[in-house]
Amino acid sequence: MKRRFSIKYKLFLAIGIIAVIFVSVFSALNIFFFSRYYVFSKKHTLADIYKKVNSAYTGDISSISGELEQMEYVNGVRISIQDKTRSKYSTIFNANRGIIVFRAPGTAPRANSLFFLNDRELKELRQRGYTFSTLRDNRGVNEFLSLIGTLSNDDILIASIPLAYLRETSNSTTFFLLFASLFTLFVCVVIAYFISRHFSKPLIEINDAATSIATLNFDKKYTGKSKDEIGQLGESVNLLSCHLQRVIDDLRQTNLRLEEEIRKERKIDEMRKEFVINVSHELKTPIALIQGYAEGLKINVNSSEEDKNYYCDIIIDEAVRMNRLVMQLLDLSRIEIGKVKPDLCEIDLKGISQEVCRKTRLLAEAKRLEIDLSGIEGAVLGDFDMIEQVLTNYLTNAINHTPEGGRITMSSEAAGGIVRVSVYNEGDPIPEEELPKIWEKFYKVDKSRTRTDGGTGIGLSIVKAVMEAHGGAFGAKNRDGGVEFYFELKGVDMPLMLTQ
Repeated sequence: MKRRFSIKYKLFLAIGIIAVIFVSVFSALNIFFFSRYYVFSKKHTLADIYKKVNSAYTGDISSISGELEQMEYVNGVRISIQDKTRSKYSTIFNANRGIIVFRAPGTAPRANSLFFLNDRELKELRQRGYTFSTLRDNRGVNEFLSLIGTLSNDDILIASIPLAYLRETSNSTTFFLLFASLFTLFVCVVIAYFISRHFSKPLIEINDAATSIATLNFDKKYTGKSKDEIGQLGESVNLLSCHLQRVIDDLRQTNLRLEEEIRKERKIDEMRKEFVINVSHELKTPIALIQGYAEGLKINVNSSEEDKNYYCDIIIDEAVRMNRLVMQLLDLSRIEIGKVKPDLCEIDLKGISQEVCRKTRLLAEAKRLEIDLSGIEGAVLGDFDMIEQVLTNYLTNAINHTPEGGRITMSSEAAGGIVRVSVYNEGDPIPEEELPKIWEKFYKVDKSRTRTDGGTGIGLSIVKAVMEAHGGAFGAKNRDGGVEFYFELKGVDMPLMLTQ
């Protein structure tokens, strides 16, 4: 697996390599060229001294002795002036030891001469007036880098610098420069570390933010404050993160809405199919009965007037049942699609309950049921016809599910400006898992009572639609010994908020 290096490491390595190359080149130049350069610069100094002495010296040493001493002190040079026979001024050589002899090529040196010039040096002297040579002092021990030149009056100038001084100075300088190079290298490495850390930190932060964006995590942000290109890049990543987050959030919300709409569409489609099936099922039996009894009447299968009347009664009852089912479906559809708006008015609960009981009196008397209205009182805001239909459906449903000789109680209770109207009937409880389903169209808890109780399975669906149109709560719950159905409306002193 190929090893990956961080940008921090790469930046540190690059700066470190540059520092090493720089220090190495500097050290190499120091080691191999400094000594030569130092000697070259000293030769240049000696040449300057020669030019100054040659321009000022006329043969009288006393006239320039002060200047000679100053030159020796400032430049660390030892100066000697002599003619062809003796030394006139010297801080190195003893006048009795010898003199410089310029001999022609191929001639033997004189016995009393201390210094000699070789052929190259002699040629250089004749061309530019001075040359450089290595000389020794009177004891023949110390060597000097010397400039030997002829002055304007034919005297000889010897300006010398000790080679030992040059070597020691060169070595000391070289050692110091090497030490300074190593120290500089160390400083460069330390600086490279901090520079790489400084420049890589925002890049690493930007990379982390970009990686988080790739995983759809938009919490990480670039927090740098710099205004350079890196800072601008970080701000661009932050803007990209915010933009993507908004876009993705919008897409998620859109997807949720689409999923919800799809679920609603599927539910509506299922409800439509179920509605068609239920309506077909509810109409199938009465249509079959009407058809059968009508055909019987047509072919005179009845043997008596009593049978004929019985056939006709069956046909009439089933037609009434079909008409009631169709009318209920029409009423429910009009309420659900909003074509019927509640016409609000003040409704006396006692009076409307008595009217509903009067209309259902025959059904209750047939089962010897007792209906208690003593607990209902007060007034609510609502559509009179719709609320009457709700109470009628509740009471009819209670009569159908109350055992013979049982009791039905209608009551009301006010709290916080809301009036709850309840219809309680004795009888078997509704299974808890069935309670949310009883408000659906054609849903019946007891499937065997479909035709014996005369119900269509639409009544409670109408209650749901009416209460949703009024914006009131409704529901059913099991109580000891029976079931309670209820609905809630605003009291007459409270404004009613209708659903749109």
